[in-house]
Parts: sequence; structure tokens; C-alpha cells
Amino acid sequence: MAHPLSKQEWTETQIEVWKNVGSYTKLIMNGDVEGFLEYFHNDYSGWNYYELMPVNKSDVKNELQQLLKREISSYNINPVTINIFNDVAIVRYYFSGTYKNTDGKEILKQGRNTDILLKQKNKWIIIGDYVGNYRK
Repeated sequence: MAHPLSKQEWTETQIEVWKNVGSYTKLIMNGDVEGFLEYFHNDYSGWNYYELMPVNKSDVKNELQQLLKREISSYNINPVTINIFNDVAIVRYYFSGTYKNTDGKEILKQGRNTDILLKQKNKWIIIGDYVGNYRK
């Protein structure tokens, strides 16, 4: 069983990858959909636990425009594992966030993500991901 990463154990590449994840997370939390999507490969394919089929970059853009209509109070990410294979990184992390639904009620959403990143030039871009839901 994998254990959460201790930052003291991280390689330089793992640190670089995690900073990258933090960068694109901040962009979307600040409402910058276009900046966020610059981190997505044109042939990206991802899958959310609630989707019947994988989605592409265009689908993500449409979904994010709806998501940003919600008032997000907080959003946190915590790394679990970062595996590096040459120019590919697999990043697994937990997320938690609170937002207001259409009735103004605070909702807590928690889950786990797997982001698959490809290094192109000096930037790690998302080629695939999986968003999973979990319950405590």
C-alpha cells in the first residue's frame, strides 16, 4: 500500500511536477479557465467517476464554465504519490473543497485525483486524469 509522500523524500522532478499541479490548480480557483486549459494537451482524455464516457479538452472547458458559476469557498490538494517515467508523471492526490449550491447551502466535496502529465519543453501538461469520489 502506498503511503503519502513526505516532502523530505521528494526528488527534484517530483517537486517540479507538484509545483506544476499547484500552478494549474490556482489558475482554475482564480477563475482563469483559459490559463488552466493551457496545461491540457490537445488530445487529452479524462474520466470522472460520474461520467459514462471519458471526456476531452472541449468537454472540460464547458464543464468548468458551469463550475465557476458556483461560489467556491475553499479548495485543498494533498499529494499521495508522484511516479516519474522519463517525460511522464502520474500524480495521485486527495482534494477537498467547499462551495455553495444553487440554494446557497455550503457543500463539502472530497475525492481523489490521478493526473497523468507529459513534459513538453519546460512544462508538464495533462494528457489524462481520473477523478474519483470517496467517503469517509
